[in-house]
Amino acid sequence: MPRDGVSPSRVQLVDGDWDSALDALAGMFPSVGRETWRTRIARGDVSTADGTALAPGAPFQAGLVLHYFREIVDEPPVPFDEIEVHADAHLLVVDKPHFLAVVPAGRHVRETLLARLVRRTGNTALVPLHRLD
Repeated sequence: MPRDGVSPSRVQLVDGDWDSALDALAGMFPSVGRETWRTRIARGDVSTADGTALAPGAPFQAGLVLHYFREIVDEPPVPFDEIEVHADAHLLVVDKPHFLAVVPAGRHVRETLLARLVRRTGNTALVPLHRLD
C-alpha cells in the first residue's frame, strides 16, 4: 500500500555473517545507518512480504523479502507543477516540468511525478508511460 503516493521498496536479504535482520539491513545499506533501520523497525515501517511488521529482534534469514519505505531527509521541493493534458477511465496524460523526476530515485521520493499523481488522484495503479517519437 503506497504512503504519500510512493510504493514501498523491496529487498531480499542476501547471505552474510549476520545475527539479525537488522544487522543484515545495516550491512546491506551502510549509508542508511543502523540507528535509522532500528527506528524504522521499531515504528513498524519494515515488513515481511506478507505485510507482517518485522519484529525488532528478528533473526537473520537469507532470502527473506522485506518491504520498507525510503525516507529522504530534507527532500528538496520541486516548485513547478505538472499540467493535466487528458484524462479518461484508462489514461492520464500530463505535461511534466523539466526538473521533476518521473519515478522515485536518488534524492527524490515524494517530489516525483508518479508520487504527485497518485496523491492527487488516489489511483495507486498508475504506471508511467512515455511517448516514443
